[in-house]
Amino acid sequence: MEKIIRLIKKITIVLEICIIVVIAMNYLSLVKSVKANDIQVNSELALESKIPSKKYYYMTATVYTRHPDCISPEFNDGYTATGTKVREGIVAINVNLINGRWVVDSVLRLGQKVYITSLENKPLGYFRVEDTGKFKVGDIRGASPDDLRWDRWNCDIFVPNIEKAKKQGCELVKVHIIE
Repeated sequence: MEKIIRLIKKITIVLEICIIVVIAMNYLSLVKSVKANDIQVNSELALESKIPSKKYYYMTATVYTRHPDCISPEFNDGYTATGTKVREGIVAINVNLINGRWVVDSVLRLGQKVYITSLENKPLGYFRVEDTGKFKVGDIRGASPDDLRWDRWNCDIFVPNIEKAKKQGCELVKVHIIE
């Protein structure tokens, strides 16, 4: 009988330790999620303070890369329209051929700093508008040629490789004007 009591005490101690471990794990995961939410709230507050005009546009966002399937070799010199090296953090805007000249045709301006989020306010990041490209509705499979807003209301985000570009596709975004 004494052996059974000792065994029960040992089992009880092991169970208590297991319960403490489970409680600790739940607590730690709760703390992590609270910290993540705090960071998100703080970054939104920081964003609010950096956008005094609170000006933003709803746009479509596509992606581009230097891969030959994505950009014509004649335009693939590794530099943006503003003369900087192509790199992550760059956004391209549309140009159109008007009266024999290439003219920027976008609600965004070259040189602007923007902050892009999904429509659900999931951050995509800070970007600089430094590049241009010919973006036509016909370039997107299934797009209606009657939808002219795709030209002016599109931003093209640079990504480093074709695999990432293929995964991204076309997404509706909110483009906040920082400067």
